[in-house]
Amino acid sequence: MAVRGRAGRSGRKLLNTVGFVLGSVLMFVAVAMLTASLVALAYRETDIAVGIAVSAGITTLSGSAMRRFARRPRALTLKEGFATVGLSWGVFALFGALPYLVTGSIPSITDAVFESVSGFTTTGFSTLVDPSAMPFGILFWRGLTNWLGLAEHGILVSSVAPGEVATPMTDMDEAQAFAEQRPGNPLGRPGHVN
Repeated sequence: MAVRGRAGRSGRKLLNTVGFVLGSVLMFVAVAMLTASLVALAYRETDIAVGIAVSAGITTLSGSAMRRFARRPRALTLKEGFATVGLSWGVFALFGALPYLVTGSIPSITDAVFESVSGFTTTGFSTLVDPSAMPFGILFWRGLTNWLGLAEHGILVSSVAPGEVATPMTDMDEAQAFAEQRPGNPLGRPGHVN
């Protein structure tokens, strides 16, 4: 009987931790959606901006509900970490599909989720025949999902500081990477070309 009670507490702690972290993830995704909504407004795509903002609202409500019913974890165990990371991908994919669905840009649930998964996993696959025909707000959301997918992997160096990067894979140290010169590099700055 004592083992069962301990397992029940462990399960509740796991749900509590995962719920809090996933709620936080959803809040982050909602803020990203709002930036896409602002881009749509800048391009005078009012209906698209409203659709993306509604998606952000649904995502915010879901995230805040999860955070409200879960307490902030003190530290993640290995099991909680695996559960959180695994479920985060699913949550990203499902809620990331909302802007496509709510705006009607991709009316099929399957295609919208596929496009969202493709973005967050940065695979580059698409169900769209001509992505450039999409409204600017949706194109921005599509690009933002790719950028967020790279951020989750910690690969933001190229977008922030283009040029040579010193890593164990390049066999360069910082001085070598900075000193690397390329033809057509007038300012001497790595990554800057004519």
